[in-house]
Amino acid sequence: MSTSPEEVGPLDHAAPGAPGALPREIEAPEPHLRAVEPRPRRRPHVPSRLPLWFAVIVTAGSLFLLVAFNVFMVQGQFDLDQISQQRSDAQNRYEHLRAQVATLSSPAVIVGHAQALGYEEPSQVWWVPANLQPPAPAAHPRSTSQQTYDGVKGRLAASP
Repeated sequence: MSTSPEEVGPLDHAAPGAPGALPREIEAPEPHLRAVEPRPRRRPHVPSRLPLWFAVIVTAGSLFLLVAFNVFMVQGQFDLDQISQQRSDAQNRYEHLRAQVATLSSPAVIVGHAQALGYEEPSQVWWVPANLQPPAPAAHPRSTSQQTYDGVKGRLAASP
């Protein structure tokens, strides 16, 4: 299919890009020169899922420990409430018993019980003064064990 100049029409010789010109074959551009070898193709880097699983396990463990700590704290609070209730009950009982002792140890009640048992009121009452001064400390004598030793030694030495 070679064409001779006679067979070529007037449009074939038109300037490229001019209206009515036939398209020419487009030549491929020359490849760019490279000074180094191209890198071998690697498969794309897929991040490891190990750190992700580690983070999930640590998070789940932390949440479990947080819930367990909260449960222990609530149980401890229940114990504290129960102990507080027992303390309050014991304190109320103590106050009640204290009031009962005060009532039963009053002079009028004691005299009434004494008369019920057949005791009579004395004709004369003597008051015994209380010694408000503490006793004076005694001088430190020799120890008791030393006195005992000396006494036994003296008795044994006198008899053969």
